[in-house]
Amino acid sequence: MKWIKWLFISALSVFLLAFGVLLLLQTRWTKEQLSQIIQEIALQSGVQLTIENIEGQLPLKWSLSNVHATFLEGDTVDIDQVQIRIAVLPLLRGHFGISYLHADHTTVAISPTFKFSTKQEQLKGSFSIRSAIFDEIKLINRATQEEKLFHFKGGGGYSRGGDAFFFEADLRSSDIYLTLFCEKSKRLDHFQTSLDLSVLSSHAFEPFYKLPAEMSFDLKAHSEGPWSSLYGKGSHPIDGVIELNVRKPETFQFAS
Repeated sequence: MKWIKWLFISALSVFLLAFGVLLLLQTRWTKEQLSQIIQEIALQSGVQLTIENIEGQLPLKWSLSNVHATFLEGDTVDIDQVQIRIAVLPLLRGHFGISYLHADHTTVAISPTFKFSTKQEQLKGSFSIRSAIFDEIKLINRATQEEKLFHFKGGGGYSRGGDAFFFEADLRSSDIYLTLFCEKSKRLDHFQTSLDLSVLSSHAFEPFYKLPAEMSFDLKAHSEGPWSSLYGKGSHPIDGVIELNVRKPETFQFAS
């Protein structure tokens, strides 16, 4: 019977320890320390990050208020409040997963000359976001101060040093609908991408670009095939199709 008593005491000790850790995570001091750690990690990546307040039932449910990020080029992102729920089961196999991310009012101010980094870095581990929703994104052109409102929902994931990833997005405004899906797997040697774009006016790409004439069109594109063929290592072709439906102007010609 001694082993039963030992097992009971061990289980009780683990439970009390876990309970104590959870209580510690709910204290204001711990949340302030977590905020400092997150800001220091962001600073190492060249991002100045401030978080006014962290609430929620940590470590699995987070609620961040008044989040502000400034990038090296001077571009900024401000979020009034963002709620994050971390998936439990994926953590057991070393995968960091966010099952739910919801942000209300988001302001993004970027320069019209911004560039995406082309530096290739292999991220360690794996992560995913099952569902991300941004109710309102105010996109501002820093050069002209023109702005436009968008709604975004989507998700994505990255695993095994880039051997597999997926991304899906739905972006909408008053005159543009964009749906994008992309996934690839090195192990399966397969990739596919899909694009569904509806442009309803010449203002669709503002505040950064205005189409030269009033126009409205739908564009659909899909491609898939072996991932190795993208790098010239495969012998199988890549299949793809593009459909363009122009509603306005009635006479449409491609520039030569």
